[in-house]
Amino acid sequence: MKKNTTASMMKGVGIGMALGGMIGAVETAVMGHSSAGKSVKKNMSKAISAVGDMIGNITDMIK
Repeated sequence: MKKNTTASMMKGVGIGMALGGMIGAVETAVMGHSSAGKSVKKNMSKAISAVGDMIGNITDMIK
């Protein structure tokens, strides 16, 4: 049985983003509203944006 690798990759990315969001929420709750918490949110935002761009590039290459 052949698996759809694109669907598997998208599931993995979705799981990773969900875990990252949960970790970010826990870290924000632990760290409070300090300046370090803001930088963590900013870095997470950049990472999620980079993953989105990467997925967009991959789908463009497949087409």
